[in-house]
Amino acid sequence: MSILEEKGTEKAESMTELERLKAENEALKAKLESAKHKGAGINVTVCHDGTFKAYNVALKVSEKGAISIYGFGRFPITVYAFVLRAILGIAPEIEDFIAKNDSKLAWAKADKEA
Repeated sequence: MSILEEKGTEKAESMTELERLKAENEALKAKLESAKHKGAGINVTVCHDGTFKAYNVALKVSEKGAISIYGFGRFPITVYAFVLRAILGIAPEIEDFIAKNDSKLAWAKADKEA
């Protein structure tokens, strides 16, 4: 093999390695972004009919300035701060409503099966 052929082979191998490293870098960036949502969050335990379900919840400010709550499902719950404050302000009424309508409300399968 000539020197030119060796250099060409080395260059091709370097380019292949560079592409592999770029792909690995993108995968690590995606993993890091995902970890930001699932990382050191708030542990929440919900009880229904004596069955407990634990969630690891994380809070984040969305791009539009709303509050995003991650950890209860596949997608975040996103609301503006004033809406969340209003909801928190009527928490006792919401608890009463849930208690009165418990038999009509859907509960996650994991809660019923566990």
